[in-house]
Amino acid sequence: MVSMSHPSRFIFSLMIISLVLLGSFSITSEKQIIENTYQCQKKETLKSFNMSQNKGETFGEQRTFWVFNPYIDDYQQVTAKLLSVGQYCYIYVDLVTINEIGETEAIETSNNYSTEFDSVIYPTNLNLVGHPDGFIGDIDGDPKITVLISPSSYGGVYFFKDDDPTHPYSNNREMVYIHPDLSILRGHNNIIHELNHLIWFNHEQDEAIFILEGTAEYSRYKSGYLNNEAYISARIASDHNLTYNALYFKSHPEASLLYWDYDDLSLNRASYGRSYMFMLYLSERFGEELLTDLVSITEDGPAGIETAMRNKGLNYTFNEIYLDWITACTIDLVDFADGKYGYRTANFKINFLTQISQLPYNSEKNHHKLYGFNVKKLNSPPDEFTIKITNPKPHALGISVVINDENGWNITQAIHYDTSDEISLYFSGNEINYVYIITSIISINTPYAANFVYPGLTAPYKDLAFSILEGHIIYETTENANLKSLFTGLFIVFSLYVLRRIRKNKIFRTYTSS
Repeated sequence: MVSMSHPSRFIFSLMIISLVLLGSFSITSEKQIIENTYQCQKKETLKSFNMSQNKGETFGEQRTFWVFNPYIDDYQQVTAKLLSVGQYCYIYVDLVTINEIGETEAIETSNNYSTEFDSVIYPTNLNLVGHPDGFIGDIDGDPKITVLISPSSYGGVYFFKDDDPTHPYSNNREMVYIHPDLSILRGHNNIIHELNHLIWFNHEQDEAIFILEGTAEYSRYKSGYLNNEAYISARIASDHNLTYNALYFKSHPEASLLYWDYDDLSLNRASYGRSYMFMLYLSERFGEELLTDLVSITEDGPAGIETAMRNKGLNYTFNEIYLDWITACTIDLVDFADGKYGYRTANFKINFLTQISQLPYNSEKNHHKLYGFNVKKLNSPPDEFTIKITNPKPHALGISVVINDENGWNITQAIHYDTSDEISLYFSGNEINYVYIITSIISINTPYAANFVYPGLTAPYKDLAFSILEGHIIYETTENANLKSLFTGLFIVFSLYVLRRIRKNKIFRTYTSS
C-alpha cells in the first residue's frame, strides 16, 4: 500500500503522469480470483454511487475539483468553469487560468480540445482499447470524459486511476488533467495517451507497465499524430511514426523491456520508447487486434501476449517474439523472412553498439539486464569464428547472430539454458561482410513483468565475459573436463590392470616351461 502522505510518489509510481518533457512468475488462479473479486466489489460500489449522479452538465457552470499540486506535494481544491461541451467530453478551465488569459481565449482553447477529443482522441482509443466504462463501469453515470485545465495540475497531463468513490481525493468521474502552459498540439498528444490509461484501468489495474505505456504511446501512432508534419515540426514526433522517446531507446538498448527505469531521466524516456517500439512491432507483425485483445485477457504481461497468440492460432512463445524483436531493432530488414526482422512503417535501428574490426576480441565485463540487449558488430570478419560467453545461470542466454555475406542474409537464433559455466558457439559464412551479435539474458520460462502493483522492481542483471576468436575453436567446458578426467582415470586403471595380467601370465608361462 502506498502512503497517502506522499501522493506525489503515489501518482508517479503508477506511471500515469506524462510530463511536459516526455513528449519467471506465472499467473496463478489465486491471483485471478483476488483481482476479479476486487473488480466486482468496485463495480458494485460504483453501481450504487452513479445512480444518484447528474446525467449532464451545461456550459458556464462552475465546480470544485481536487488536483495534486507538486509544488506543495499535496492535494488542493480548485474551482473551474465549464467552457466547452463536446459529444464525448467536458472541458473545464481553472478560474485562475481564465483570469490570466481571459475567457475568450480560454473558450477558444476549450473548443479546440473538445473538437479534437470528439473527432480523433476518443474514437481512436474506443477502437483500440474499448469503451471507457470497461469492466468496472461508468463512475458517475455520465458517459462524457472530463478534461480539467489547471495550473495546479501535475506539470503536463495525467490521469489519476483512483478518481472513483473509493479514494479520499476522488473527483468521482472519468477525468484527465492538463496544464495550461502546454501547446495545443502537445495537449492533443498527451490527452490521447492518458485517455488510453483511463480506459484500460476501467478494465483492469494490474497489467504490465510496458504494455500499458506501450499501448498508450501506440494510440498516438494510431491517431496519426506521429505521421503529421505539424506534430513533427513541433518536435512532438521525432520522425514519421517515431516518438522522441524512441530516440532514447536507440541509445539505451541495454535497459530492460520488462522493468521500468524511474531514477534516470534518459532511461525513463527510453522505457517509453522501448515499450512503444515493441507494441508497434506486435501490431505490424500480428495485427492491431492483438493489442486490443490484451485488454480483456486475464493473464498479464508476457503471459497475456502468449495467450493472445494462442487465440490467433499461433504458438509463438514470448521469448521467441522477443528475439525476433531485438533483431528487428538492430537491422530493420523488412524484405527478408516475411519482414519479421524490421518495421514497415518506421525507420528504426538502435545506434549504441560495439564495433569490432580485429580478432581476437575479449571483454571481461559485459553488463546485461534481464530482457535488455547488447549488440556487437564485426566488420570484415573471417569466414569462421567462435564465440565464448559466460553462462548467465540461473537465467538463459538469448542470442541472435546476423551474418551478411556473398549469399545474402543468414540469421541464427538460439536460447541456451544448460548447466555449463561457458557457452561456445561456432559460425561460418562465405566472404562475410559483417556480423551482428545480439545477446540478452532471459527467463527460461514465460517471464514476469513489473506492474503498477509493484512498480519499483529493478531488473536482475549479470556481467558476462565475452570472447570472439577466428576459426572453429572447441572450448572444454567444466562438465567435459570432468568427464575427460574420469575416462582418463578409468583408462589408466584399466591399462595397469591389463599390464599386470600380461606380466603375471608371462611369469606363469616362464615358471611352467622351466
